[in-house]
Amino acid sequence: MVSAQMKSGLLMGFGSFMVVSGAVAAVFWPSMFFAQLRRMMILSPTSTSFGIWREVPIPMYLECFMFNITNVEDIVAGKNVPVQVEQLGPYVYREFHIKENITWNDNNTVTFYNKRTWVFQPEMSNGSLSDGITSINPIVAAHRWHFDAYMVLPDSGPVRVQGIDGVEYAANDSLFDNGHNYPNKECYCDVVRDDDCLPPGALNVSACRYGAPAFVSQPHFYNMHPHYPAKIRGLKPTDDMNFKLSLEMYTGMPLQVSAQLQINLLVRHVGGMA
Repeated sequence: MVSAQMKSGLLMGFGSFMVVSGAVAAVFWPSMFFAQLRRMMILSPTSTSFGIWREVPIPMYLECFMFNITNVEDIVAGKNVPVQVEQLGPYVYREFHIKENITWNDNNTVTFYNKRTWVFQPEMSNGSLSDGITSINPIVAAHRWHFDAYMVLPDSGPVRVQGIDGVEYAANDSLFDNGHNYPNKECYCDVVRDDDCLPPGALNVSACRYGAPAFVSQPHFYNMHPHYPAKIRGLKPTDDMNFKLSLEMYTGMPLQVSAQLQINLLVRHVGGMA
């Protein structure tokens, strides 16, 4: 039979062991955690993150909205009236990203082809692909909505998404400025076509689109110069249209992305043509 004294000694020994183990874990746990995290995040054919990187498992959706002009008769009649629009949509597409032709190089880099496909989701859409839409210039069509430009989003503070702490970055008026308020953005001012440039808020990305008169802005001209919304009726900008990005603070993994952009095409009168 185990004596009471022996039981007491065993309990004290076990308790001391747990205290020491807890103290050691408290000291070394952060370094152990981040070491394991680095091993998981390093991209290699056998890493945990490789499968997620090769084919994103999280469902991604692209929502498209279109502006339909409703006062066509007044415009055709030559009346000096603002353009009246109504928003149609969303037209929802399921977006798939798959990386193919993956090659691991000797200099610790990887090359690949990023295949993107979009599949229309009629059950999630408010409308069909056969909807009729009236626009100012129906012969203008955009086949890609991506543009090659860096966007700087200021830190707007901490955020918690589904119980996970992160940092939120949100756009301000510098996002699509063209040098009027932020001199470092003056390269986006088309001095060849516009002597004094367009007002800030619509970023000229024509150089990215092979000279096409394309301008990127936030939806419904949110957070833009009054020059733009003053010429159009029917716009309803709200704060939830702002460009936002939330990242997990240690891994940099996106927690929430609200990447909302509006593609605009500059249409001008050509002399000698009606």
